[in-house]
Amino acid sequence: RFGVAMPNKDQIFWWWVMENKIPIMITEGCKKALSVMSQGYPAIALTGIWNGVIANRDENGKTENYKLIPSLFPFLGDAKIYIAFDRDKAAATIKNVIQARSVLAHELIEIGCDCYSMRWGSDQGKGIDDLIVNGGVEALVKSIADAEELTGEVPNFKKPMAASILAEKIAKEWRGRVHYHLPTKLWRVYKKGIWESLENDAMEAIIYNRIVEDAPCLNSHNYVVTILKFVRASLIVEK
Repeated sequence: RFGVAMPNKDQIFWWWVMENKIPIMITEGCKKALSVMSQGYPAIALTGIWNGVIANRDENGKTENYKLIPSLFPFLGDAKIYIAFDRDKAAATIKNVIQARSVLAHELIEIGCDCYSMRWGSDQGKGIDDLIVNGGVEALVKSIADAEELTGEVPNFKKPMAASILAEKIAKEWRGRVHYHLPTKLWRVYKKGIWESLENDAMEAIIYNRIVEDAPCLNSHNYVVTILKFVRASLIVEK
């Protein structure tokens, strides 16, 4: 996978990973980590999305800040990290996942890591192990290539994200795989070697599911329609 010689019997695997600066994936759950490892990618399993950090609390129990769990320090300093938490559909769960991922990324960045968030289509499964089962290693490789770099900034869900900003982000992700075909006035999605047409209502549902990944609290109909219009303007093709 990475163009380096495999470790010999005298080398410790994780020291070999660090010495060769091989990217590491962080998952939730051992089964998912083993699934990733079976495809040739080093992976570390957390026992839950918040279990990579420890909360420091004041005398009233309010969280002041976080720190990485000690067992992660030996493996992750100055590494490229891909965070591959589960995809969920409930807005409250998605919000929790985004917050946990952002906090973990912030602490990893503090020790010199570059952090990326992996994502895949809701039709490809909930966990990264489902992604591999449903799409094969090709889907895993694509998710790694499409991963979004994280800044460690924890989003403020009370402050609406501008529709134009989110729309621009979505259009960038989808360019080459989704477009609005002006002659027929239909959306088209590239799947398995062909372009499939979609009615506007179907695309609205896809947009909605994509929005809740970044803005689980901002999914009003007007917000969805506004983003749909921005994305359509960006992805129009005339041939």
